[in-house]
Amino acid sequence: MAEEKVVDIEELGKPIKDVDYGIVNKIVLQLLSELDMINTRAEFDKFVNRMRKQHKIQFSYPQILYCYRNYCKANNIDIDDRVVSLVQKKSNRSASGVMIVTVFTAPYPNGQAFSCEYDCYYCPKEPNQPRSYLMKEPGVLRANRMKFDCVGQFRDRCRAYYFMGHPIDKIEMIVLGGTWSSYPKDYRDDFIRDIYYAANTFYDENFTTSPRDKLTLKEEQTINQTAQCHIIGLGLETRPDRINVREMREFRKYGVTKVLIGVQSVFDKYLIRVNRRCNKSHTIKAIKQLKEAGFKVQCHIMFDLPQPLKDGVDPKKPQFEIDDIDTSVNVAEDDRKMIDIITTDPRFNFDEIKLYPTMTTDYTRIKDEYDRGVYKPYGEAKIDEDGKMTDILFDNIMYFMQVVPPYMRADRIIRDIPVGDYVYAGTKRGNMGQDIHDTLRKNNIKCMDIRYREIKKNDVDPITAVMKERIFDGSGGKEYFLSFETEDEKYIFGFLRLRLSPDAGYTSEKHTDVAFPELVGCAMIRELHVYGHTVKVGTKTDGAKQHFGFGKRLVNRSFEIAIENGFAKISVISGIGVMNYYRKFGFEIEGLNNYMIKNLL
Repeated sequence: MAEEKVVDIEELGKPIKDVDYGIVNKIVLQLLSELDMINTRAEFDKFVNRMRKQHKIQFSYPQILYCYRNYCKANNIDIDDRVVSLVQKKSNRSASGVMIVTVFTAPYPNGQAFSCEYDCYYCPKEPNQPRSYLMKEPGVLRANRMKFDCVGQFRDRCRAYYFMGHPIDKIEMIVLGGTWSSYPKDYRDDFIRDIYYAANTFYDENFTTSPRDKLTLKEEQTINQTAQCHIIGLGLETRPDRINVREMREFRKYGVTKVLIGVQSVFDKYLIRVNRRCNKSHTIKAIKQLKEAGFKVQCHIMFDLPQPLKDGVDPKKPQFEIDDIDTSVNVAEDDRKMIDIITTDPRFNFDEIKLYPTMTTDYTRIKDEYDRGVYKPYGEAKIDEDGKMTDILFDNIMYFMQVVPPYMRADRIIRDIPVGDYVYAGTKRGNMGQDIHDTLRKNNIKCMDIRYREIKKNDVDPITAVMKERIFDGSGGKEYFLSFETEDEKYIFGFLRLRLSPDAGYTSEKHTDVAFPELVGCAMIRELHVYGHTVKVGTKTDGAKQHFGFGKRLVNRSFEIAIENGFAKISVISGIGVMNYYRKFGFEIEGLNNYMIKNLL
């Protein structure tokens, strides 16, 4: 059982309503005495209601957890994960095995007047917010509350998770905001350094009164390798046309493991229409360059973009009229074609995808076009005379979920924009992602999306897992997707992405320029993910974890495949905070870019 550190509630600074903690402490002791008879959340809810009536007191689940943690600390005993799982709120947040923490960069970095030098017509530019984001989006609200301070955002989010009962030890960081490359370099360097500093000091009991000084990025990264709060992955958001050798080397200096790029469409006519200023060829090149450097690639796709321009219309016109638009184009049909391309074309083998149907909001050019009848989205659900709803956009996304390959993860369906506050046109189904999943389950439709199949809290014995190997072409290389799944492929326990490519480390197939010399000739592990700590079904007496070694078995199988294919060494793009895990397999840092290499022969 992993030991969880307990810190004083005052140090974490989480406001908790006044309650008689003496009574709550007694309730905790009662809970421990009855623990073997409480096996489900429903049974725990009944226990809580009984205690509230018996003691005539109202208390929250976080208050129970707080008292329980302090009880364990005072008695020098390990925390029982059964108690935490019973009390835990929003349990799916950590069911994937890591906690995802998103922070936002500032709208005016170091006084600079912009956070993105581009002007895509669908992209909101709300004053005092980073470009493309709106103040009332949940994460952006938090960033504003913290004045876009990276450390403040991290601590605020992790405090909330901690008091919900989630472990704050393995963190995947996602940095959002404007276009990353548009920010001043000193701001970028400091922001990333502050991520590691925030993690390293999260459990520092003196932080609120006398926080230690920030060290250099390299020093904070070194500390994080052995810190209690590890940064196990780091993702940055940028554009396909900003991917180059300099950028990728900077990413690796930061410890970036995943790059999020806004693809939006695979058809240039739509990219031109919305003033994207990059095209399909940039996307194809960016995906290949990132994969040859070992990165995990997440791409963002927009459905329901405005109809393209007629031939001969100047895309730089200050204002489009309806006569400029090729109204013969069926955008919904093109979106269906795009789905077929991104799920079958080897040049578009995304590892992860976010589906962002266009939502017309304030502070955008397309809102003006919508008001004037120039932009007519198809994504608005319609009710016919019989009261039946038709939603072509919903149908398109349902189609995607039925053809998505088993190695792709749909990280999000629809932007987290408060519909009532901002959305004027386009889809207004803010819960579309949940609706999609509910429809799949209700109709027993098979879906191979990784996120849909994650084991989470499902009562499936991991001993039933079998290793599956899927091989496919991707951006000029051979990709192996190794996974542990149930035999029927309904649930996935963990997976590994292995890339075998003659172009590893190079900038192109010509092999004239080397981006990362340490990767040349390497098989590359681009991702390893095991979904949480698996607990054997029926284990309840001592709460002990039954480790099935999925990660170790996946890594060892990747060694075998690399050797079978003639590779003498293998690399892994490790998060800074998980490097010691890979050292157990014989990996060591080689070169100047934080890659870990293992000789196989």
